[in-house]
This record gives sequence, structure tokens and C-alpha cells, in this order.
Amino acid sequence: MKALAFWAACATVLFALLLVVLAAGVHRRNWCFAAWLGSGVAVQLGAACLLALGWQRALRYLGQADEWIAVGLALGAMVEAVIRCQRSGVRDEVNLTVAIGLGAILAVNAVQTLAARQGFIATSELWTWFRNIGFMGPAVWMLLSFSNIDFGRALRVARELMASPKLAEALGFARSLVG
Repeated sequence: MKALAFWAACATVLFALLLVVLAAGVHRRNWCFAAWLGSGVAVQLGAACLLALGWQRALRYLGQADEWIAVGLALGAMVEAVIRCQRSGVRDEVNLTVAIGLGAILAVNAVQTLAARQGFIATSELWTWFRNIGFMGPAVWMLLSFSNIDFGRALRVARELMASPKLAEALGFARSLVG
């Protein structure tokens, strides 16, 4: 039951991350990352349908196919992020976030796979837990980062509004009414 709840939480974070990426226009700066997110959401929906239909055997094949597709798209997104960060003279926060977040996910996934092959991870529950934690931490970090990327611009707009003479006049009038 814990694994199912954590799976639902991971799917929710993945879907929310995809929505934030599409709404913020990040997909225009790293299309491979958006494709990685989209394939992840599609696999989560497919897995949910397979579970609902009771086809657990097909779920294994979907997971194996997803493993190759996800790693390929993640590596592609990281390469694209690194190339775009080096090509642009300014600091590209979007691609830097993609490179760090996907790098962390892939690193934890690689360590988990090596530990499982060496026999350090004995049970499938522990393997699932490592896999979910390895995704959830960096994914939540990316979700928060992408949600706040334009926060600096929002602060600049707020400063400009506060420096506006009309706003100062309106605030002065409001203060005179209150006090």
C-alpha cells in the first residue's frame, strides 16, 4: 500500500512538473526535457490503466520499455541543457535547473542499479523505495525551481510599481483615510 501511495505521489509531481513546464514556456528552451516529462506522464497513465484492467504481466514490459525511453530522453535533455548553457553567454536558469535535476535523478538511478546488481538491495520493496526517493527529491526541487524562475522579474515589477508616483499618491490617500 505504501508503494502504491508513493507511486501516486510521484505521478502527481511528474504531472504537476509537466504543467508548470508547459505553462512557463520551458518546453521552448529544452524540448527534450518536455518530451521526457510527457513520456513519463504517458507511462504513468498507461500503468494505471494496466493495473485497472488487471494486466500485471504487461506492466513489467511497459516498465522495461519506459526504462530505456526515460534514460534516453533524460540523457538527451541533459546534453541539450549543457550545450545551451555553454552556448548562451548569460546564465540560463532553465537549462541549469534541468541539468542539475536530471543529473541527480540519473545519478541516484545509476547507484541504485549498481547496488542492486552487487546484492546490496535484497528486496524489491527496498529497490522501489530507492527508485521513488531518487525521483521524488530532484523532481520536487525542479518543480519549485521552475515555479519560481520568474520570481526575480516579479520583484522588479513590484519595485517599479512601488516607485510609481501615482501609486505613492494613492497609498498616501489611503493612509490619510485610515489614520
